[in-house]
Amino acid sequence: MPKLACLCEMGYTKEGEVLGELLWRLVMKSHIVPFENRWTNGERAWRWHCELERLGVSNVRMMFSEHETHHGDEPAVVFDVPAGFVRDWLAFHDRRAARQKRLWRATVIGLGLVAVSGVMLGT
Repeated sequence: MPKLACLCEMGYTKEGEVLGELLWRLVMKSHIVPFENRWTNGERAWRWHCELERLGVSNVRMMFSEHETHHGDEPAVVFDVPAGFVRDWLAFHDRRAARQKRLWRATVIGLGLVAVSGVMLGT
């Protein structure tokens, strides 16, 4: 599955600044974070999501474990992102990876059954 595109990564030239701001507001109204979020909503949640997506799951997981081990009393894990949001984001990615593994296994089993039945019927 392709990585979610974050509009916050796009840059605008001076000429396209006004159009970019209008586009940004339009997109921010239509974007929601793809997991249950109890911490914030709107633009801040989407910015946090984009920030974590840019860092990647393995880096965020390492930073989160470092935070929980040594700096558990501090509210933010990555820059200004709270620990609860990071925990929910990691859980979302874990569920998505598990779903992809199940789909892959079901596909392999299905193809294996088709191959076996083809061999049995072909002989």
